[in-house]
Amino acid sequence: MSKVLLVDKDKNVAATLQRFFRDLPIEVVVAGSVLEGVSGAGVTADLILVDEVSPGMGSEQAFAIRDRNYATLTPVIAMTSVRLNDEQLRALGYAALLPKPLVAEQVRQTLQRWIPAAAVRPAAA
Repeated sequence: MSKVLLVDKDKNVAATLQRFFRDLPIEVVVAGSVLEGVSGAGVTADLILVDEVSPGMGSEQAFAIRDRNYATLTPVIAMTSVRLNDEQLRALGYAALLPKPLVAEQVRQTLQRWIPAAAVRPAAA
């Protein structure tokens, strides 16, 4: 089973985001800050989704997360309403951008791109 680390300081937003994963065989670990998330699940996560304005989050922290996950090359995806091009994202240490407000189809496409294909198929009924 794949694991996604979801970092968002707002518990209501995190709970809403968890609904996107409800029918998928993906374990979602929610953290309120980057430090909490990295110490708890960051090393083994297959994908890290970060609210770019989470406490303690900046380019240094994005690079630190990537460095810590270097062996597995865990992608760090920024969730933000700020529009950045690919070059700007990479300069900040992110693999991609998931624009806010989040839309279910965009979340699904991001999962399909960054997590192994089998992990984003809905669980069999």
